[in-house]
Amino acid sequence: MEATVNDGIFETRAGKGKVNHSGNLYIGMSSDNYLNNSCAFGSRVSSQCADYFGQFLGGTGYNNVSFSVLFNRKNGNASKSDFLSKAYYANSHANIDDVHFMLFVGHGRSDYGLHFTNGVYHGADHDASNINLPRSEAAFGYRDAKTKWVAAYTCNFLTGRNDSVYSTLQGANMVLGYGSASYLVRDQMGAFAQKIKSGGELVESWHEAGIYHTQYAPHDTGRGILKAVYVIDARHDTLYSYLKTAGEYGVEVYGSYIKSYPPRDE
Repeated sequence: MEATVNDGIFETRAGKGKVNHSGNLYIGMSSDNYLNNSCAFGSRVSSQCADYFGQFLGGTGYNNVSFSVLFNRKNGNASKSDFLSKAYYANSHANIDDVHFMLFVGHGRSDYGLHFTNGVYHGADHDASNINLPRSEAAFGYRDAKTKWVAAYTCNFLTGRNDSVYSTLQGANMVLGYGSASYLVRDQMGAFAQKIKSGGELVESWHEAGIYHTQYAPHDTGRGILKAVYVIDARHDTLYSYLKTAGEYGVEVYGSYIKSYPPRDE
């Protein structure tokens, strides 16, 4: 069920309680720089952005919450298995299911989703199933997964009908991303990390940090459209206080929020 777009303020529904986090909060990162022309989409500074995010978010936050990077996979070590639910795909390595916050940085498309090289040259052959994670294969937060939040710093992962985006929420609270092209800026990830570590709401912090996109606006065919989709009761999540339990897709009420750079009235 969809609530609205550009949502406004929602109160937590009865029976959908918040929890204050204590102890370790685990972070996972997966990024691909597409080195040595391994992908015809071009090389990027993806891993530098991920490293900056981890650098600024690391250590101890409020109420003795410790931010621990469980894994930070780059280039050939990053793959779609970092994002596949262990309930469906056997995986002995730590992945999205084992962390509270999961970040992807790299190329993305609305139809094929997150894009990887697996460390192998594929040139202009972009569509092979083993190097893409489309939204249809995403089951973020499913069953016993720890996952609360997913951020996709990439082009177009949240472009498309809202129901096709909401369906990735299978127990996770929210997905942050773009509904347009995205230009990777290291400082944007640093700013986002600083905001959420200091207690900022994830949705607001994601959109506020997006101001770094404006430096690329003259080269963009449109605007940078930052987007968040979430279970309504998780709209105001912070890393320290958040919706305790979200249900699988179809049993929740969902909302989305977008903000463009430059603003639409310019």
